[in-house]
Amino acid sequence: MSNSTGHPFTQRAATAALPFTLIPIAFDVLKHFTEDMPILSTAVSVVKLGIIVAVLYVIMKKFTMEEGYVPYGRSFRFGMSLCTFSAIICTLWYVLNIYVIFPDQLDKLMEAMTLALEQMNTTVDIDEVSRYLSPALIISSFISCIVWGLILCGILANFTKNDSPFADGTDNTESEE
Repeated sequence: MSNSTGHPFTQRAATAALPFTLIPIAFDVLKHFTEDMPILSTAVSVVKLGIIVAVLYVIMKKFTMEEGYVPYGRSFRFGMSLCTFSAIICTLWYVLNIYVIFPDQLDKLMEAMTLALEQMNTTVDIDEVSRYLSPALIISSFISCIVWGLILCGILANFTKNDSPFADGTDNTESEE
């Protein structure tokens, strides 16, 4: 299943990224409504992480089963490609989230930062901080998604790899002489 324009799995990873990304987006919306209840908000985060890991494992395992012989590196690259596409979509969601859907989140964060800076008696210009807050949040959101992708794919690729060239389901244990 080769793609002449790039890696053979790039198109498959991009296609799988959209439904995969709907999981963290749905949980982020749910978390927004549970932010006043810290225990429930933490539980939502834990469940979100568990479901993301499970779904990523299933997608990576499906890829290795369909491809046959897939070593660790190729399994990792597929998972990381999927996570990179997902990180782009999640970052776009985050931009939409903080500017359109829930703009009050950015205002609450800015108020909390202003209060903290005033309590520390710093001479930081609040307007200067607010100017760089949004881009810093957007960049850190993307980097966070990439780092989580690296960690999860690094771990899961070890479990989803298919190191044997005879991994197509046939039993080739007899030696040919």
